[in-house]
Amino acid sequence: PVVYTFDWTSIPSGFTSSLATPTVFPTSNTQYVVLVTDPITGCTKNDTILVEVNPIPSVAVNPTSANVCSPGGTAAQLTASGDPADYAWSPAAGLDATTGAVVNALPSTSTNYVVTATTLAGCTATASAQVNVTQGPTVNVTATPPSACVGSDIQLEAIAITSGYSMNINCSTGF
Repeated sequence: PVVYTFDWTSIPSGFTSSLATPTVFPTSNTQYVVLVTDPITGCTKNDTILVEVNPIPSVAVNPTSANVCSPGGTAAQLTASGDPADYAWSPAAGLDATTGAVVNALPSTSTNYVVTATTLAGCTATASAQVNVTQGPTVNVTATPPSACVGSDIQLEAIAITSGYSMNINCSTGF
């Protein structure tokens, strides 16, 4: 078998190789030129290829941190922005959608959501937002007496307990 020689160069300059299949890591559009030499005949042939380099998209999430209450809280709205791209969110748990620039998050436990922005060229970048879940208070309501005649006083009492403290609200009302 004939063992050809390969001489690679680039435009802009800065790359050279004698391998048949070199690996390149361009940071901008680069034209690569290879000169192939037949060692028996001395004949040469060259060819070129232009490698286009697409930028990594910029992506951010607003807010980067949010708090929601569970159960029964209001979802946190997370908004991805940056370069034009398709947005995919993960994990899916607690989200109202997994694609799009805007999602609403109401997870059952604190969750770090990651959005991946993908450009038409297939380049990707990620950003994240932490959604923290706090438990709402436990509420117990009583009425003394639980039933009464019109015009009688009824004592209402609400007790809210959360995170080691309690709140006692007493209201007396007549009907």
